[in-house]
Amino acid sequence: MIRNRAFNFSRLLSPLICLGLLGYVAAGQRNDPRERDFVAFHAAVKDAVNEIPTAVGAWVGENREVPASAVALLRPNAIRNIEFRNIDPTQALTWPNNVYLTIVQCQRTQDMLGHYPPRCYPSYGDTFISQKARDWKIEDSTIRGMEYVFERNVKGTIFRRTVYNFMIVPDQGIVRDMNELVLATEDDRQRYYGAAQIQVVFVSQVGQEPSESDRDEVFDTFVRAAWPAIQRIELGRENFTSENLSASNEIGSN
Repeated sequence: MIRNRAFNFSRLLSPLICLGLLGYVAAGQRNDPRERDFVAFHAAVKDAVNEIPTAVGAWVGENREVPASAVALLRPNAIRNIEFRNIDPTQALTWPNNVYLTIVQCQRTQDMLGHYPPRCYPSYGDTFISQKARDWKIEDSTIRGMEYVFERNVKGTIFRRTVYNFMIVPDQGIVRDMNELVLATEDDRQRYYGAAQIQVVFVSQVGQEPSESDRDEVFDTFVRAAWPAIQRIELGRENFTSENLSASNEIGSN
C-alpha cells in the first residue's frame, strides 16, 4: 500500500515538475529580447544620425558617398560620411581645410567586427604608420579612442591621413578599439543593440599637417555636432529618457 502511494505520488509529481519547467522556460522567453523589440531603437538611431548637421561653425559639409564594398560588408542601419571644409580665411593657414566625419551604426554587432582603420585603410592602399591611445574630454564625458596615422604616395607626393576613432556599444558606452568592442559584446543579449563607430579624419600633405592641438579642437567641434546621435546610440533603448535627450542636445548645441 505504501509502495503504491509513493508510486502514485511520483506519477502526480512528474507532470507538475514538467509544467514548472515549461513555465520557467516560457518566463525566460518573455524576458529574452527579440530583434523586433529593437526596431524602434534602430529607427531612432537612424534619424539621429541623419540629423547631424552639415554646417558647424566655420565648417560647411557635404555628404560623400560611402564605397559600395564597405556598405556591403557593414550592412549599416545608419551611415554618414561628411566632408567638411573650413570657410574662415583667418584659419586657412593653421587649421586643416578639409576634414571628414564618418559615423556608421550596425544593427548586428558582428557586422562591425573587423572593420576598423588598421584593417580598412591599408586595404584601400594606405600604409600604416602608427597608432596610440587617446582620451578626449567633451564636457563631463571622456571619449576613449585611438589615433591612427597612415600615408599614401600619390605621384611622388606623400599624403598623411590621421584618424581619430572610437566605438560605441549601446547600453554600455564608448570603447576604445576593436578588442574592447569584442569584450563588451560577449553578452548574448547585446547582439540586437548592434554597435557604432565614429571617425574624424584629417588628410594633408606631409609637412603641412595641422598640429595635434588644432586637430583636437576640430575633433571637439564635430563630436559636439554629433553628440545627440552619439547619446542616442550609447544610452540604449531602455535607459534613454527625455531628460537624457535634453542633456545631449544641450551639449551638441554648445
